[in-house]
Amino acid sequence: MAQAALSYQQPQRRTRELEYPERPPLRVIPGSAPSTVQKPALAPFWRLFFKVSVAVILFVGLLFVARVGLADATMLLYTKSAQISKSIEAERAEGASKEAEFLLASNPARILEEASHLGMAPDQQIGYLHITLGE
Repeated sequence: MAQAALSYQQPQRRTRELEYPERPPLRVIPGSAPSTVQKPALAPFWRLFFKVSVAVILFVGLLFVARVGLADATMLLYTKSAQISKSIEAERAEGASKEAEFLLASNPARILEEASHLGMAPDQQIGYLHITLGE
């Protein structure tokens, strides 16, 4: 009750038209209230069917995305493996050619031939040094 008495003692408020004189006054357009008639909803079975079908479609979509991702990763690994296999084959071929080159160069007859082309000759007097340890 005391609150009601206080509210009547408040100073009178100015109208909005006085605060904003350039604004045109409000007009009320007659119309009708929103319809209170409820529209029939879907049956609970169809709502459940719709929710389950959306969940199944999302699950299948996620499976397809995962499958594509795994296939992409598999192809990436396959191409890397093929590249590594090619580089291994190239290195083996290069190693075999180096080994053949080494065998050819380390042949004693080849060494004598190359030395004779350079003007070298084997020494006629060969001496051996015998070392005995501990005596």
